[in-house]
Amino acid sequence: MPSIIAFAGDQRIAAGDPIDVALAAKRRLDGGEARPMLVFDAATSEPVELDLRGDEAAIRARLAPRAEPEAQPVPARGRPKLGVVAREVTLLPRQWDWLATQRGGASAALRQLVSAAQREGAGADARRRGQEALHRFITVMAGDAPGYEAAVRALFAGDAEGFRSRLDAWPEDVRAHALALAEEAFAASPLARWVPAERRAAAEAALRAVVGDVEITGVEPLTAGASGASVLRVEAGAGRYVLRLDGPGDGFRDPARQYACHAIAAQAGVAPRLLYADVETRISVAAFLVEGPAEAKADRLAALARSLRTLHDAPLFPPLMPFLEAMERLMAGFVAAEIAPAELSAKLTALFGRIRGAYRLAAEDVVSSHNDLNPANLVFADGRAMLLDWETAFAADRYLDLATAANFHAEGEAELTLFLTRYFGRPAAPEERARLALMRQVSRLYYGAMLLSAVWRSDPGFRLSPEVFARLGSAPRSERRASPATPGGKIELGCFFLAAALAAEDVAPAA
Repeated sequence: MPSIIAFAGDQRIAAGDPIDVALAAKRRLDGGEARPMLVFDAATSEPVELDLRGDEAAIRARLAPRAEPEAQPVPARGRPKLGVVAREVTLLPRQWDWLATQRGGASAALRQLVSAAQREGAGADARRRGQEALHRFITVMAGDAPGYEAAVRALFAGDAEGFRSRLDAWPEDVRAHALALAEEAFAASPLARWVPAERRAAAEAALRAVVGDVEITGVEPLTAGASGASVLRVEAGAGRYVLRLDGPGDGFRDPARQYACHAIAAQAGVAPRLLYADVETRISVAAFLVEGPAEAKADRLAALARSLRTLHDAPLFPPLMPFLEAMERLMAGFVAAEIAPAELSAKLTALFGRIRGAYRLAAEDVVSSHNDLNPANLVFADGRAMLLDWETAFAADRYLDLATAANFHAEGEAELTLFLTRYFGRPAAPEERARLALMRQVSRLYYGAMLLSAVWRSDPGFRLSPEVFARLGSAPRSERRASPATPGGKIELGCFFLAAALAAEDVAPAA
């Protein structure tokens, strides 16, 4: 779903995921808001209509992404179309004559010409779209504001400073969004739409260090996860790259450790090549990996097991702290923030306490660990499982990766047995199974507490009600399509993981 932005009069209410914006607008209207409510597509400024009837559950149900029905193949004779659409083209005779002499024939030559024109005009097209989006927005929100007509003239004259100078008397939130849209409308850099102005020079320098003078022909955001990093796919010449802009380090996240772990994993052949990394600017560039054709689930599980074993046998990552100690801090912070109902927090604390008392870490199990093997951090290509996003990597218990992989990727006993057998090179021993069972519980607690804590940090007023936990925690796995990139998605997934932890079998001691 596209990002949207909502205003009540000239005051911004919320921006981002449609569900979160709709719920914010609903709360504002229920609170007596009388000003007109205007909602826009955040990128194009096209108007968006939100159906705010009913309660929160009804709004979520209407706006939740729905799986697209699978297209049924249509039998056809002759040569497959390969995605090519046939339409009429009218040219002069001499142009047809020239096309006939080109290698591959007229159709191939026309496709090459169109592709070249698209690359060469990418910057101009982006600026035109930016101008149109900005003009739509200011016409609706500031059409009667002082300086509007002069601002429009400056916009279409390409006068960025002239445009910005006309906005001083505009309402604060309207001015702020207009200036954000102006970044693309006046952009000379292909990064302008996606990279904040204060980091753009460093990002461009990082890319130039990798691609040299090759023209950058495409930039688009990659699907975001729970991480706060900005991750972009960049096309330059025949190459494709991942540009990553990380946030400031904290007690857990450290770009220096992250880049060191990524480099070790890339050397081991289980991560994309790290082409550039600068700890000071917190910017890195890696090779972009293309997902291979669909493979059987068993083949992917086997590939993941092989990659994990290779990673765990690689030179040891830099250390951070014992993972269970980190978990103890996370759980204590989660409880202290009163994010969940007191009864639920007590149950989770008791469960973690039993696990903490039963689990014993063996020295030989401290390995180079990814620590976040959710589906967004895996790419399967050429029969290999490649691991992405090394933000949370450090030397840790091998069973953490095994548990996370089992929770996300292995359904049922048969798949779990296959995965473990491929990892160990033999059937897993009973004590290994017991250790894994405990760490699977820890992994569920980690993802649940981490996701809900992230929502609370961005909205300190957030509290999880018993009703919401009961409803979201009991949703079948097949119906979960939430994205951890949105607050609503974090809440839904967080409830699922905590409910799964509480519903699992009783904790058994591990050797």
